[in-house]
Amino acid sequence: MLHAMGFEASDMPTLLVHGFWNVAGDKMSKSLGNIVDPDELADKFGTDTLRYYLCRDIRSGKDSDFDIERLVMLFNTELANDLGNLLNRSINMTKGFCNSTISATDY
Repeated sequence: MLHAMGFEASDMPTLLVHGFWNVAGDKMSKSLGNIVDPDELADKFGTDTLRYYLCRDIRSGKDSDFDIERLVMLFNTELANDLGNLLNRSINMTKGFCNSTISATDY
């Protein structure tokens, strides 16, 4: 199609194309009723959580399996537990060792 529009081989833009998103091994389809609504997911989990899951588990250019249970598991283990624990410890160390202040430095 791009050649038909007049693009030469040297002018071809780089295209990032995704594969199919599967649910339980089947391609998403309206007829099967296994469509996942991204707006509902964003409302339920937040856009940052959804973005993290998609960057973490969905591979660009290849078919990937979308799993809501894995999204919940990654949210709980990696974001809530691991990242939350790191932030909590960092805040407590800032309070204990820096009198709750962080000063800017010039490098």
